[in-house]
Amino acid sequence: MLAANRAAHDEKHNQLKTHNINSEIVFDFSSTIHISQSLKRFGIEDTTTDIIAVKLGGTSEEAIAFMKDNIKGDVVALDQLDQIRDLKRIQKYYQTGDVKEDPVKLMQLVAGAMALKGL
Repeated sequence: MLAANRAAHDEKHNQLKTHNINSEIVFDFSSTIHISQSLKRFGIEDTTTDIIAVKLGGTSEEAIAFMKDNIKGDVVALDQLDQIRDLKRIQKYYQTGDVKEDPVKLMQLVAGAMALKGL
């Protein structure tokens, strides 16, 4: 939500660093200011099996219908994210140190890194 919020704000103020709001959301997931590195780390590849899809605008029902029409696979709730996340990779990308015993603390560090990017 933090990445989508930041991308929407940047688009509204004509401050996108990438070509469109979709790539801006992916870019804003990262703590780095390097666009290509962000897109490589958080973008979709041929081997990608799990994604977080974001649909801006419209109702929840419209967003779910859009995702079902455009994504091959199953739509699942975000509360299942803890089953597919890769904590070691998250620690590596955000350089959080060894906080794997506390996923809540890890997510706080990630959110802080994303929020502080570019300051």
